[in-house]
Amino acid sequence: MSSQMRRFQQLCQQEPRLLQLYRRVQAIRDNHSNPSFCANAHWYGRGMGPRAELEDLVGFHAENPELRTSRDYDVAYDALYDALPGCRNCSCMSAWEVIRYRRRLARRRRGPTGSKRNNRKVASGSQT
Repeated sequence: MSSQMRRFQQLCQQEPRLLQLYRRVQAIRDNHSNPSFCANAHWYGRGMGPRAELEDLVGFHAENPELRTSRDYDVAYDALYDALPGCRNCSCMSAWEVIRYRRRLARRRRGPTGSKRNNRKVASGSQT
């Protein structure tokens, strides 16, 4: 199990409504009865989707002061969004995949302490 999923489980213990929200998101299905499925349409839900509920539970606007961190928000956001079925034949898919790819790439660049790693060699002294 990844460290992010372990942290998400801890968040669910601290905020039981987060686990309820996760289960509701997991229950969303693409039954293939429509020609397309858009995860973003379910996620944002015209301002009333799971993302809006998440903001009250984790992150800067959380009711619990212990959960008011951007890292916890990112962990919960990723866990919930990843629980949705993937987009199928919708117009937002390519743009959203770019965003998710960039977020994952940024996470990989962070070291185990969460700080960004610098893979470039820094020469000592001045450059000419």
